[in-house]
Parts: sequence; C-alpha cells; structure tokens
Amino acid sequence: MGEPTIGFGITKLRGANAVQVGHDMKAKMEQIRAQLPEGLRLDVNWDTTIFVERAINEILLTLLLAAILTGFVCWLFLGSWSTTVNILLAIPTSILGTFIVIYFFGFTLNTHTVLGLRLVVGIVVDDAIVVLENIYRHREMGEGKVKAASVGAREITFAAAATTLAIVSIFMPVAFMKGIIGRFFFQFGVTISVAVLLSLLEALTLAPMRCSRFLEVEHRGRVGRTMDRLFKRLSAIYLRALEPALHHRAWVLVGSLVLFVLSLGIVKLLRQEFVPSQDMSRFLIRFQTPVGTSLDATDRYFRQLETFLATRPEVRLFAGFVGGFGGSDVNTGIAYVNLKEPGD
Repeated sequence: MGEPTIGFGITKLRGANAVQVGHDMKAKMEQIRAQLPEGLRLDVNWDTTIFVERAINEILLTLLLAAILTGFVCWLFLGSWSTTVNILLAIPTSILGTFIVIYFFGFTLNTHTVLGLRLVVGIVVDDAIVVLENIYRHREMGEGKVKAASVGAREITFAAAATTLAIVSIFMPVAFMKGIIGRFFFQFGVTISVAVLLSLLEALTLAPMRCSRFLEVEHRGRVGRTMDRLFKRLSAIYLRALEPALHHRAWVLVGSLVLFVLSLGIVKLLRQEFVPSQDMSRFLIRFQTPVGTSLDATDRYFRQLETFLATRPEVRLFAGFVGGFGGSDVNTGIAYVNLKEPGD
C-alpha cells in the first residue's frame, strides 16, 4: 500500500492469439523478475486472457461431454452398438470439416465459434440417424448390406436435405446481422451452418458407405426391449391426445395463436442486458473529486481508498493512479482491484 508504481499495458495485434500473447508475456516476466534489483516487484494487475482461456477450456470440455452423452442417447434409443458407432462417426467428420472452413475463413477458436461447435454436436447426428434408420429398416426386410444402403439413402435424401436446410435457415441469418451484434455472432452463425451442411454431406455419402460394410441387424437387449415398451406406451398416449385435436383443428390453431401472442407480451416483463453478469473476482473503481480540486488533494483521497482496500481480507492485489491517463484530469482517479479466488 502506498508504494509508487509504473504501469504499462500490452495489447495484441489484430488477428493475434490473445491467449498465446498472455502466455508469452508471463514467460518474459519470469525472465525479467530474475534480473530485478532487490526491492522491485513485477506483477500482473489486469489480465483478460485468463478468462478467455477458461471460457474456451470450459466449452471444449462441454463439447467432449456433449459427444459422450450423444453417444449414450443414441445407444439407449437405437439399442445397437453398430448403429451407434455409425452415427457417432458423423461427429468428428463434421467437426473436423468445420475446423478446415474456420481456418480458411480466418476465424479463430473463440467463445462464439467453439460455442457453435458445442451446440451443433447434437444436430450433426440427426441426418445420420434419419439415413441409418431407413437403411436399418431395409436390412430388417432381408435386403443385402449394399442394396439396403443404396436404396435406403436414396429414399431419404429429400427429407434429410429439407431438415438440414431448415436448420441452416435459422442460423445463417445470424451471420448477416448488422451492428455490434452482427460482429459478435457472424462467426457463430457461419460455424453452425457449415457444420450442419457438412453433416448432410456425410449422411448421404460416408454413412451409407459405412452401413454397406458393417451395419448389422442385432437382437435388442434388455435395455432396448424396455425402451421399445416405453415408446409403445407413449405412442398410445399420443394417439389418444391426437384424436380430439384432429377433430377440433380450428380450436387447436386458435389456441396456438393465442399462446404465441401471450408469449410475445411476456417479453416486456423480462429484464434486458447486453451480456449476462459474471463474477470475475475483479472490479474497477473510478472516483472523482469536486471540480477545482488540486492533484495533491485528489491523491490524499486516493490514499484513503488505498487504506480501506488494504484492510479488506478478500483483496489480493490492487493498483491505481490519479490525474487520468493523460495527467490532465487532476480531480479523477482509477483503481484496479483483484480479489482472491473463491475458496482461497
């Protein structure tokens, strides 16, 4: 507290890897620390790359968990390991193909592109499931692997293409939004659209090829038979609910329209903000004394702030200055405060 400091900022060049710049900067600081005279201290007071790296790592972990859960769900409902493996192979094909497009488009692995990849994991298997289910049906009818793969894929091509284009029509317009929102979500929209289109290509080419080689009609185990009984019960309940709805179609449409209008009215009751708030264990203090206050008087007020921050056990490190960035605002000051990590 009260120690004179020299502060400087490091900003990456346009297109550079922010996380890598942060790592290189910290490595260089370690070299400089070894050469510092006694009594001097070198610390990082404000590092935004930490949160970028944490966000990317968290999303990559979620991407892996999404792939694992997708495989489990496919096995649970399809009841066959050969069909599950066939479907799961659509994930790396689509994701790796999207990485190639990201590279040639000049995108980076940021929170928006990786978030798009995470969201698309469960979508890219849809086309493969549709194609495989039809091929599997032909195999159960006694057709050979090659014929079942050829006929089954050809029959379902139009339906798979329609499903994929419907998804693309939702996310592609995001890439053409204007203003700052468009800058944020351009890479997000392109990433999802490319991944979904590649999944369609994979489902109509590689998936039938794999099915023609090692798709087997297997006997469903206990889990598969349990799921079949569950779906039969759900189908019976659905049919009982569907019959009165089909006899009163006009009322169903009117009810749907009323619910849609009511949902739009609820939007006004929701709070609005640009990004959700989050605890980053740091904050910025800006203070201003009355106009005409001298620099020395402002500095005395700042030392009172320093004394208060030094007494707070949750504060890990803080630094600040008075006079503004250019030294002309003699009645202003800024303090950068870093808190201890939760649990420390």
